[in-house]
Amino acid sequence: MQMKIKYFKIRKAVAIIFAIAIAVCCAHHSSFQSVAATAMKNTAVQNTVQMPQVYPCGFPVGIYMETEGVMVVTTAQIPTNMETLSSPCEGSLQQGDYITSINGNPVNSKEELVSSVEACAGQPLTLHIVREQESFDISVLPIQDTSGTYRLGVWVKDDVQGIGTLTYISEDGHFGALGHPINDSDTGKRVSVRKGGLYESQIQMIIRGKNGTPGSFCGIICYDTSTFLGNIYENTSCGIYGNVSALMKEKLVRSALMQMAHKEEVVCGKAFLRCAVNGEPQDYEVEIIKTQPGSTGGFQICVTDKVLLEKTGGIIQGMSGSPLIQNGKMIGAVTHVFVNDPTKGYAIYAEDMLNH
Repeated sequence: MQMKIKYFKIRKAVAIIFAIAIAVCCAHHSSFQSVAATAMKNTAVQNTVQMPQVYPCGFPVGIYMETEGVMVVTTAQIPTNMETLSSPCEGSLQQGDYITSINGNPVNSKEELVSSVEACAGQPLTLHIVREQESFDISVLPIQDTSGTYRLGVWVKDDVQGIGTLTYISEDGHFGALGHPINDSDTGKRVSVRKGGLYESQIQMIIRGKNGTPGSFCGIICYDTSTFLGNIYENTSCGIYGNVSALMKEKLVRSALMQMAHKEEVVCGKAFLRCAVNGEPQDYEVEIIKTQPGSTGGFQICVTDKVLLEKTGGIIQGMSGSPLIQNGKMIGAVTHVFVNDPTKGYAIYAEDMLNH
C-alpha cells in the first residue's frame, strides 16, 4: 500500500474549533473568578477518591473522523431545463443536520447519498434526519438538473481531519485528547462521530502567535496502517476518546505513569505544560493564574517559559490537549488561547476529562 501523506496548514478541523473556542474564551474572560485558598483546602480534605495513574503525552497526532451519516453544510439552488432555479431541501433541512438513511438504507458517505438520489427515477425519497437530540423523517422530491441528473440541492460532508495534541493514555490503553470537542468548521456544531482514527503526524513549521492573531502548527499527517495509533469512539465536550493501537503502546515503554489530580489540588502558581514543539515532548514552565474547582469551568494559565515564548509566542492552534503538570501530578490540559494575549490561555481539569 502506498502511504498517503497530506500536507496542510492547521486551519481546518481541529484548528478551527480551537479558533471558535478562542472567541468564547475572550467573551467570558471577565467572568472567571478565583477561589479562596481556604475554601480549596476545606474541599480537598473531603475528597478521598483515589485518582488513576496515566501516561501524560503531549505530542501531536493526526485526527481523522467519519461522521454518523452525512452532515448538511447548506442547501443550494439547482438550475433546471425549465430555466428556473429550484431548491428541493430548502426549508426542510438545516445546517448541521445529519442524513443517516434514505428509504431505510443507511447513508454513511457522500457517494452513497449521491448514488441513492440519482437512482430515485423521479420518485420522492424518505430521508431520516438527526437534528440535535431529535430524529425524524422527511419526504423530498429530487429534481433533474440541466444534465438530466437527479439532485437534492444540498452540500454535505462526511469526514473531518486535522492535528491536535494527545493528552493522556490510561494503563489499560484508553486515551483522551484535545480537552474540547471537534466542531465542524462550516456549521460550528459538534461532529457526530461514526468512527475515526489517530495517526502519526509531524510538525513542519510553527507560526508564532501575536496579539490579535493566534499562531498555529503546520504539519503533515501520514494515513497508513503502519502509522495508525488508535481508534476514536467519542467526540465530547471534554475532548475525543478511544483506544490506542499496539504501535502506540510500544511508544509508552519510555514513558512514566503519573497520577491525575483532583480539581481541588490545582493551585495558583508554578506548573508545567508538556508539548512537542521541537520534535519530542518537553515540559515548559507556566503559571496558573486563576482556578475555579467548584464549577464546571476550568482554570487559566500564563506561559512564562522563555524558550516556549521565543518559539511559539505562547499558546497556539494545535496545542490544545497539551497536558499540564503540577506537583508531580497531571492536573489538566490546554484548551484555548486568549486572542489579545497569546501568552495566556484556558485549561480543562484532568478530573473533568476523566469523568466526561
